[in-house]
Amino acid sequence: MSSQAECLSAAGIDTLAAGIRALWDRSRAVPTAEALAVRALLDQASALTDPDPDRFGAFWVSEWRTG
Repeated sequence: MSSQAECLSAAGIDTLAAGIRALWDRSRAVPTAEALAVRALLDQASALTDPDPDRFGAFWVSEWRTG
């Protein structure tokens, strides 16, 4: 078992968020609807990986494999 933050980090959310952050940095001076959607994804990634007990990253995740 691991926290949701640990599970998502292992799945590559940090790399994904870095790419999204680069898109936001390039377009934040003149934000478009797409840029604002990208910004929302950064907020969601942050919430999903925040270990604070009041945020989603503190949830426990259990994985199992079959076959």
